[in-house]
Amino acid sequence: MTKLSVEVVHDQDALLAMGPQWDALVARAGIEHPFLGHDWVRTWWECFGAGKQLYVLAVRSGEKLIALAPLMRTRTRIYGLPVRRVELIANVHTPRFDFIIAERADEVYAAILDFLQAQPRWDILMLPELAESSRTAPALQRLAESRSLHTGVWVAGASPRIPLVGSFDVFCAGLSSKRRHSLRKRMRRLQQLGEVSLEVVTDRAPLPGAMEDGLRIEAAAWKGEAGTSIASNGQVKRFYELVAERAARSETLRLLFLKVGGKRIACAYCLR
Repeated sequence: MTKLSVEVVHDQDALLAMGPQWDALVARAGIEHPFLGHDWVRTWWECFGAGKQLYVLAVRSGEKLIALAPLMRTRTRIYGLPVRRVELIANVHTPRFDFIIAERADEVYAAILDFLQAQPRWDILMLPELAESSRTAPALQRLAESRSLHTGVWVAGASPRIPLVGSFDVFCAGLSSKRRHSLRKRMRRLQQLGEVSLEVVTDRAPLPGAMEDGLRIEAAAWKGEAGTSIASNGQVKRFYELVAERAARSETLRLLFLKVGGKRIACAYCLR
């Protein structure tokens, strides 16, 4: 079997040039969420990468790309001590992240850890936002412990999830009678104010105005006053605008507005 090799992508131009083979690998790996797609990762780097160093590890079998570890190098302090950290290209705006592995997973994990151990310029490897079903955490933990490396795991809060199977009536039938009554009551109150409708924005043409309204709505309640809304941070605002623009181009954007009397009153920023 062909020996695996690992190479590092340090340069942003090289990251941009990887788009087609990156997304082809994501498809081969069977990753169904958008947060490991090339558009998401390059947009994240453009908006949040200042002060960090790209450290994407590409694993090949001969000339064939079989895995990517989308990593970066950062410096921080832990309990006042300076720490050199290698971590996934993610932050609080990334719901899920991981390595991208299409084949030979056990060998890939070992090759990545071998490569990292041969590089002396880091202290901690941190892998946030791994899904509970991810193979990465248990695989690397086993390898690390077999090499007498210290490990630690913290568990993040669970993400709410609703299976979209069947009609809305079928979904409602599965709710408690109290919850169904509350939904009907709220709908009647909205209908007293005007016609209730749902608007779905998927195209680039109406996107600037739609994003402006969406960000205005998001900041209208406590987030705007607390300074935690998307629009209150230039980097964060640019990130969500760029993600929306690129998702519209790839036909994965679903910007949903609840309208009453023709006025947008609520917004859900979604990716399919």
